[in-house]
Amino acid sequence: MVISKNNVNVRLTEERWLHIAEYHRELMNFQLEILLTIAEPDRVYRSPTGTEPNFAAVKVFDRLADFGLAKNLTV
Repeated sequence: MVISKNNVNVRLTEERWLHIAEYHRELMNFQLEILLTIAEPDRVYRSPTGTEPNFAAVKVFDRLADFGLAKNLTV
């Protein structure tokens, strides 16, 4: 569990982790980075006014490039 920039407790449940592992296999070894993106993002984007409220946290991890991924992780 981590606390987001909005002071919301966010849990990465087993069900959500299994979803990530199944549909985003390239991120299977980056559970810590996913949690850090939520807890300490470099940027946070909000959905446009008039749409369902949603947030996207973005954090740069240089080491992702070592695995052929973009350095920006968006959660």
